[in-house]
Amino acid sequence: MKMIDASGIGSFRITSDGDARDVHEIHEMLKEYNLRHREASQSVPVGAFLEDETGQKLAGLTGETFGNWLCIQYLFVSEQLRGQRIGSKLLEAAEAEARKRGCKYAFVDTCSFQAPTFYKSRGYREVFTLGEYPYTGKRHYYTKNYFIKLLIIEKEFTLSLDNDTQNETVCLLSKRDK
Repeated sequence: MKMIDASGIGSFRITSDGDARDVHEIHEMLKEYNLRHREASQSVPVGAFLEDETGQKLAGLTGETFGNWLCIQYLFVSEQLRGQRIGSKLLEAAEAEARKRGCKYAFVDTCSFQAPTFYKSRGYREVFTLGEYPYTGKRHYYTKNYFIKLLIIEKEFTLSLDNDTQNETVCLLSKRDK
């Protein structure tokens, strides 16, 4: 632990232990400040899990809904179960629950060795990449918009969503016959 004088206010304490009490106190101070300055909204946990007959978790997704957003924290599928659409089913279940709760968007981050292709193939769009993470890899940040907004002036069109795709943003727009 290192102490640095803060010019009569106190002293800075530099640590490398990740003390839970220190983290909790700072989190509570930031949460109190944020609650005074942002619009009201609740964080509501969301989870989807695959368990065997003994209750052992084989795969799962955890996150929260917060206002208009589904925030995915973790999605994991056991290596022996990958390639069987289990991750897709977990994601679809969480997204369906989020839409029931009124969410319009989703957010997730993943590392380059994890699942960038998985999220892109499910309609997520990359909004930011953190390079050299932690040294040579990348950390990707993705969002997904659950709604398509169209502004068409002085024309009549019909909109058909393609239900056979995993990408909810794919649609067919055709001019309506009169």
